[in-house]
Amino acid sequence: MKREDLVRVLKAMKVPEIPPRGKNLLIRCPLAPWFHNNKVDHNPSLSILVDPDGPSLFQCFACHRKGPLSYLVALYDRKSGGVLGAIVDEVQKMEDGDAAAKCDRIIESAYGVTTYGSLFDQKDEESDPTVVWSEKELARFSKELPDWIYNRGVSQAVCEKFGVLWDPKDKRILFPVRRRPDSALVGLSKRTIVPGVEPRYKDGWGFHKGKFLFGENFVDPKGAPLIVAEGFIDVLHLYTLGFTNAIACMGTQVTTDQIERIRSWSMPVIIAMDGDPAGRQATRLLMKELAGRQPVFVATLPDGRDPGDLSFDEMRTIVDNAVFVVETVVE
Repeated sequence: MKREDLVRVLKAMKVPEIPPRGKNLLIRCPLAPWFHNNKVDHNPSLSILVDPDGPSLFQCFACHRKGPLSYLVALYDRKSGGVLGAIVDEVQKMEDGDAAAKCDRIIESAYGVTTYGSLFDQKDEESDPTVVWSEKELARFSKELPDWIYNRGVSQAVCEKFGVLWDPKDKRILFPVRRRPDSALVGLSKRTIVPGVEPRYKDGWGFHKGKFLFGENFVDPKGAPLIVAEGFIDVLHLYTLGFTNAIACMGTQVTTDQIERIRSWSMPVIIAMDGDPAGRQATRLLMKELAGRQPVFVATLPDGRDPGDLSFDEMRTIVDNAVFVVETVVE
């Protein structure tokens, strides 16, 4: 974001004494009334690294919040009762590289614009650390999906069930993540379909990925054993094949929060992580943490394969031959 636009945004948040120059800005934290112990930032404690070609990053050394400027803006907007209005969306567009986005056209009337709908439309952060996204955030993306996802063995009906979307500008498939039991939108992850583009996945800012499981909103604790997989496509493909009690840890870095969610359902579990070293390491962790608390089985996938590229017959055979895990063996 250009410096002049950044200054306009900071002024809209009533930040005093903005330094006139410098790539790094040190300012008083606009979040102080809600997150600082004394409710005031007497000494400037928030640093902003200005990047005219991409997201400007901030970090407050008093309240310890940090991230892209869009996160700061959205959090301030929510805490202040929505006073920034459309600025929230404009800042996000600017960080996404939208050349048509301009802060100057809306900031002059910042306190009278129509609120677009903040990404941080949630309960009080002190009592609920998870982020609930506004459903309006999905409206900017397309429901017309490229053939890429269908060629991966995912049906249109399953895509519609999970609300899979398409970002034509970024050329990425979008996977909304919803929590159980209220199906609230808690995050969004985007996967590129362009070979060689890194990072392959982008997580929406404010998304506490380690606190949730993809597909958990559809879990039936009284249904078939729960298949625990690694990725988004794995779950969508499993549903397409007819294995409709499946969730993904959204990677191999399985967290304590995710394990607790699986435990809470007290149902049989079939671990079906990818057939590679990272997947096997995640399998061992899940075995250790779940065995003895609920029935746990391990489905052994062929080397280099994952549930997302197996046929029905292959997956059925692997599930039927899953090995029961004895707690004492794991320990």
